This record gives sequence, structure tokens and C-alpha cells, in this order.
Amino acid sequence: MSKFSPTERIGVSKIETIFLKEFEWIPRTILATDVGIDMTVEISEKGEPSGELFAIQIKTGESYFNEESNNKIVFRGKEKHLNYWLNYSLPVIIILHNPENDLTIWQEITESNISKTKKSWKIEIPKHQILSKSFYDKLKDLNRYPKEIQRFQKLLADKKLMRLIAEGKDIILEIEEWINKTDGRVSLTIKENVSEDIDIEISTVKYINFYDIKQSLQVVFPWAEFEIDEPFYEIYESDNFMAEYGIWDSEDKQYIGTSIDASEYYDSLPEIRPYKDASGEVEYYRLIFKLNDLGKSILNVIEFADNGKQLKLI
Repeated sequence: MSKFSPTERIGVSKIETIFLKEFEWIPRTILATDVGIDMTVEISEKGEPSGELFAIQIKTGESYFNEESNNKIVFRGKEKHLNYWLNYSLPVIIILHNPENDLTIWQEITESNISKTKKSWKIEIPKHQILSKSFYDKLKDLNRYPKEIQRFQKLLADKKLMRLIAEGKDIILEIEEWINKTDGRVSLTIKENVSEDIDIEISTVKYINFYDIKQSLQVVFPWAEFEIDEPFYEIYESDNFMAEYGIWDSEDKQYIGTSIDASEYYDSLPEIRPYKDASGEVEYYRLIFKLNDLGKSILNVIEFADNGKQLKLI
């Protein structure tokens, strides 16, 4: 895993904010599942995810703006990155962010937009092509495939996450749900649990709309099923159980038993449930990813394609 870079994080945060506030689309930062892709964006219509996605590579720093020609910024890249982007399952755009003057510009990575050089390749990004809602329609139309293909693209975008799960990694989904918000606002964080008390963040999605946790999870992750992280939940729920059903001895100042059996209490709880409620405002979930039959089938198809010819939508 690459080292943390404050400059890179500034750019990611800026782009994330633009898509959330100006476009009201759903940016998902990618920290460990992909090399060469920093974020995917899902287009949202009236608060509902559409399934239409595109991918982003973000370059942050004043140095990326040093070369200019005809009011266009020239970006020069490596051949391996270009091949990766051109063969990616989603349309890819490159975004340059200059933290010194807050200029943020973008260009789509396509064969027609790039020029080969003696050493590698370059792409010109118009300075007027600022990442803003004025390019709403152009960005919305980046993904030109039919809806059926775009649903498959969404599965392909999660292939590395599926592979981690298939390899036996403990992949966790943490959810924060603002229960008093009428728009069903939630934030999602995907992590890999590498030891008893250490998680590594993989990706995050902020402020998307969930109106029913269980049903919405099936829409966002159709290839997965979920169960609660039982050892983690036990810490919170054992306290809740005793507080509600414990028999308190005021003289000895301790619990001396319970009014119902613990198994009866746990059996009464929903299968998917929050482990904590913060002052009636936010509910917190910690769930474990499992591949369902669709996920296993998709992964088998992807692995078959990767072992033969690279899977590319044409």
C-alpha cells in the first residue's frame, strides 16, 4: 500500500465535495482496491442511485499545471497507466487539482484524446473545462452503454472487493444512518479487518440515500449478503441486555440474574441491526461481507476471462 500523502488527500476531498454538493452524485473513494483509480462516481437522480458509473484518477499539485499549450494543460503519463485506464470496465476521467489557486479541471481518457510521444503519451486538458455543474450533461453522458451493460459494469467495478472476500479476507461494512433525516442519509465505509482491533480502510461513500438498510444493501451490493460482526456486537448488546433485563441487587450493587434467558433476548433481535444508537440521531452498523451465489458466479466469469483474454466491453 502506498504511503499517505496529505496533498493527494486534499485533492480527493475537493473532488468528493464537488460531486456531493454541486452534482448531488455519489463519489466513492478507493484507497486499496484499485491501482490507478482513486474514485468511482455513481450518478444519482432525485436522490436515487442510477447505477450509471464512471471512474476517476486524481492528480493534485501545482506541478501538474507547469506545462501549458494553447490554453490547455498538458499531462504526461506512463504507458502502464494508460493501458489500464483504456481497458478499465468503466469510462475514466483524469482530474487535475491545483490547491494553490483551487483550479480543478478534467478530461476523459479515450484513444482520441491522447497523443503518443517518443517516451510515452500525453493528454491536453482545456483550462476552461472546470469540474462544475456546467458540465453536468457531458459527465452524465460519459457512460454510453445500455443500462443492462452498466449494471454489469457495476459488478466489474467491485471485482477486487469480491476477490478479497473469496480469498478469505475479513471485509467489513460500517454504516452510519441518520435516522431522523427524511432523505434516508447514510455513510458507508468498507474496511479489511487484519487483526482483532485493527481495520484498514478500503473505500468510503458519504451521504447516500438508504430508505431500508437491508433492501438498499441488495441494490448497492447485489453480489453480497451480510451478517453482523457478532464478537463486536456482543460488547454493546450484552450491556443493553443487562440494562433492560438484569435484576439489580441494590444492597450489593451488582446484577444477580436476569428476568429472561439471554438466548431468548438475542433470538428476538433482527438479523441485520445497529449495534449502537447515538442519542436517537445516528445508528451504527458493523456488518461482514459474504459472497452470495451471484457474486460467486460473477467472480468465476471474471476469473475465466482474466485467465484467457482480458474482459473488455466493446
